[in-house]
Amino acid sequence: MRAEYAVDGQVCRITLEKYHATSKGVDLDSVIPTELTEQLIDEVAPVTERGKRLDSFGKWGYESTISGDLLVKDATYENVSIEIAGTVSTCRSGDMVVTVRWRKRTCAAVGPSSGATGTAGVPARK
Repeated sequence: MRAEYAVDGQVCRITLEKYHATSKGVDLDSVIPTELTEQLIDEVAPVTERGKRLDSFGKWGYESTISGDLLVKDATYENVSIEIAGTVSTCRSGDMVVTVRWRKRTCAAVGPSSGATGTAGVPARK
C-alpha cells in the first residue's frame, strides 16, 4: 500500500498493489482476488465516507474499459473515486492495482518518493 498526503496531512490517494517479496521468497503473481479487492476498498474508504454515488452502477458495479488484456474499472462518488486496473488474460485474470483518490483533497507535490509504503495485507498466492 502506498499513501499520499495533502499539505494538511490528510490522505489524498491510496494505491494498493500486491507485495511481491514475502518471507517465502518472491511471488511475481500480481493478481489480487476480487473479494479481497472489495474488502480492502471498504477498509480504506468506507461506504459512509465515499459520499453519494455519481454514476449508476450500484455498490460494486463499475464503468469498465478493456484494451487488449488490460481492464480498467472506475467508480465515482461525491468524495472519492476508485480505479481498479487488472487483466483479462486467458492465462491469469484479475485485479492488480487499486487506486482510491479523495476528490476534494489535492496531493502535495513533493517528488517521486512522496508517500508511505507498506504491504496492503494482500497474501502471496500459494
